Parts: sequence; C-alpha cells; structure tokens
Amino acid sequence: MIYKTAPIFAVASGVSTLAAPASAQSKAAQMDKPVELTSSTRILNAERPGQTIRVSDFAREKKTVVLVFLANRCGVTWLYVDKITALQKQYASKTDVTFIGVHSNHEESDRELTDALTKRGVKITVLDDKPRQEIARYFGAKVTPYFVVIDAKGVLRYKGPLDKMGGSVAESRRPQYLRPAVDAVLTGKPVQLKTVRALGCEITPRKP
Repeated sequence: MIYKTAPIFAVASGVSTLAAPASAQSKAAQMDKPVELTSSTRILNAERPGQTIRVSDFAREKKTVVLVFLANRCGVTWLYVDKITALQKQYASKTDVTFIGVHSNHEESDRELTDALTKRGVKITVLDDKPRQEIARYFGAKVTPYFVVIDAKGVLRYKGPLDKMGGSVAESRRPQYLRPAVDAVLTGKPVQLKTVRALGCEITPRKP
C-alpha cells in the first residue's frame, strides 16, 4: 500500500484517518510546555475498530513528531509536497522521527485529500481535524501548509512554516525554519526560531 502508518498509533498498514475528537478544549498550546490537548480521537482503518488515541499521547513511543497541516484545495500545499517528502526521506533513517498529516479544512472531504496524496505518491498518516478543528485551534494553525514540532517528551518546540515563502530570494537560498528546529530537537539543543508567521491558504473556521 502507498501509505505508511505512523508507529506511534500502532495501526494497520494503509491510510489512517482520525475522526472527530470527542471533546472540546479551548486552552492553547504553550511553547516549550507539554502538549495537553487530551481530546480522544478515533482511528479509522485501524486493526481494532473504534480504537482511539489522545493528542497528548503523541510522544507515547518517545518519538519526535512533526504535524503537517494539509489541504487539497490549497495550491501552496502542493507547492510544498515535494519538500515534505524530501524531509521524510531525510529523516527516514531516524526511527525517532515521524510525520503526521492533519486535515482541518472542513470544506473538503477526507477522500479528496487522501486521493490527491496517493496520486502524488505521498506517504503520510492523516488525522481528521475537520469536525471541530480542535488540533488546529490548539496549535494556532490558521493556514496550510503549517508545521508543528513536538519532541519525544511531548513538549511543543516549534510551529510555523517550512521555510521563508515568496520574495525575491531564490528558493535554494531561502531561510529554513522546520529543518533547523527538528535538528535542534534531535540533538538536544534549543530551537532558535520557535514561532514563525506562516503564509498559505486559510483554514476557514467552522461556523458555531
């Protein structure tokens, strides 16, 4: 199968899409503090039907987690998909890093995104955050693509873009934000730029 599930969820091979979190939580994530979003999230296509996890369990297997907020109807997402894949390959030899997609765009279906990822050969587990957008709100994700780094102790270390988008600087010379953050976490060093403003396609808030 094209998709590779994330070991921290102990799910079966295939596209793993998480459905609606069970409870609302308004507290926002704090930088350099443990992730405390405890909403239960059901895993679809799991070995055990109805299996759930909590967002605060991201570090259950002592892995550094990179959350990637994605949307099919976002051209910027697809401009960055090759870079995301390249980073996954770069860290593939490191069993202590895993990439997890988050789908918060309620204006499109899971199938739209997963079919588009499959078509492009992107291998990533996807969490369905559309029903309540709790994960997006908790981490302050307002656009796609958007990246969040949680270290192996479950502590939030970075949130923002992959690199500096746009401008007149050649792509090969763009300032990098995500890779330095992950490298710092893996080597036990402080992340220099912890929060960077991201540009991209708006994650439209759901109406109350």
